[in-house]
Amino acid sequence: MSQRIRARAIRRAGELLKQIEPGQGARDGKREVGTRPPLRQEVAAQAGMSSHQAKQAIRVASVPQDVFDMVIDEDQPATITQLADMGKKTQPKPFIDLQGRDPKEFNRSMHFVGMIEYYQRQIAGVDLEVILPGLDAQEAGQVRSAITKIDAIHDQIVTRI
Repeated sequence: MSQRIRARAIRRAGELLKQIEPGQGARDGKREVGTRPPLRQEVAAQAGMSSHQAKQAIRVASVPQDVFDMVIDEDQPATITQLADMGKKTQPKPFIDLQGRDPKEFNRSMHFVGMIEYYQRQIAGVDLEVILPGLDAQEAGQVRSAITKIDAIHDQIVTRI
């Protein structure tokens, strides 16, 4: 639980740092000293963050929200280093065969498959014999409603693939 809280806090710090302009032109004297807003590095330092921690936080904040939630909600949540690696802006490796697809389409497809597999693992890990008898009438109705919606989505998926 503490790893998840820490990851969310670092992500939020990165989101806040990303709101600050990186400060182009500050080193080459194009901005006057008294008139420029503080740079990201300065704000991070004032918050007690090293430059490495600031870069990590920004990278963690760059991980898509759905992917971030998925990897920190696993039984063994991703480490901050793993999350930061996921947030690095890199081009797809040349050995990945995109099969003529746009890299963004390929990325969306990979994330979709990952979400479906994650959902499958989570549901498979539930002991239905223990959970289902404990549902009250309202909760059972909520589950039925959700399953009806999930079934409709699954029907759309299965008929199109």
